[in-house]
Amino acid sequence: MGWLLLLPFVLLAVLLAALLIRFKGASAPKNESTSETLSLLTFPSSNPPESTSSSHSEPEPAPTLVPQGEEVPPIYFQDVVFVGDSLTDGLRLYGVPELLPQENVIAYTGINPDTINYSKVLTNRQGQPCTFLEKLIEMQPNCLYYMNGTNGVGWLNNEVLVELNQNFLTEVKKALPDCKIYVQSIFPFTASLCAADPTYSNDLVREYNQLMYQMAQELGVYFVNCYEAFADENGNLPEEASAEGIHFGPTYYGKWVDYLACHTVLDEKEREDLEQRQKRWGEEGGTIPSRPQDQSSSYTQPLPSPQPQQPDSSEEEPPSWPPEDYGWPDSSSEDPEEKPPGTL
Repeated sequence: MGWLLLLPFVLLAVLLAALLIRFKGASAPKNESTSETLSLLTFPSSNPPESTSSSHSEPEPAPTLVPQGEEVPPIYFQDVVFVGDSLTDGLRLYGVPELLPQENVIAYTGINPDTINYSKVLTNRQGQPCTFLEKLIEMQPNCLYYMNGTNGVGWLNNEVLVELNQNFLTEVKKALPDCKIYVQSIFPFTASLCAADPTYSNDLVREYNQLMYQMAQELGVYFVNCYEAFADENGNLPEEASAEGIHFGPTYYGKWVDYLACHTVLDEKEREDLEQRQKRWGEEGGTIPSRPQDQSSSYTQPLPSPQPQQPDSSEEEPPSWPPEDYGWPDSSSEDPEEKPPGTL
């Protein structure tokens, strides 16, 4: 008889336990899938990702993926530093020449996520060879745009490439803790290049960009999806953009700069300061230069490579990538020589 008296209490305990388990399941935070966000890195999209955070959630250290916003005044580019390979080096000619000082383009033909960590292919203010990190420490930039990897995708494993990039950017963050860092996705290749040489694959490019996006999240730096600025409806670089499938001319450099100008992270005061500086620039006689125009519908001449001072013969030459010196032909030549794959 005693167990009959206890039965209501047992049933009540079971009911309370079931309700508690259901409540915890409903209130437990769900892991949001990144597939929707990462899909933005697969094919072009003009719609920025919508915020899913509630008013009670803790803010992230950085928004990471920079959405489209209000265009910044062109004078913004006076204060930023670009780091990368020969694609970045083209900004010296085709960016915003009077507003982007040439010395703010820290680039070298053939650099890749491996060699950027140690190759002394730049020169410091004393004319001595230095690495990219040493050059940046000397310059002390407040804002840095990083693009690197086209000279590696298809040649090294993407995860290895991203780890090498992370090593470099980690050291940059340590050396320049107050510098705002934007990691840029790399651009696609043309479909004809991918068809002619399987080493070049836009599937690998998209995979690499997704991994770079995840790396930017881990490092707490911004990520700018420049890929979508150039990719056509099939995710390729348009054929008219480039004769050899990788490099492009003024028109597409204009698209690049315009895209960056609409994908920045600025607070209200920073934007007001820029607008005032732009106004003073105009009042003092400054003009916004027009970009050079393409002479043809495709890229036909190579961009000139930077000419840093060579190290003393007593010093060991920095390794090249791939392991031969594949310099671009002189820009005065009528027809550029064909470059070995994987080098730009």
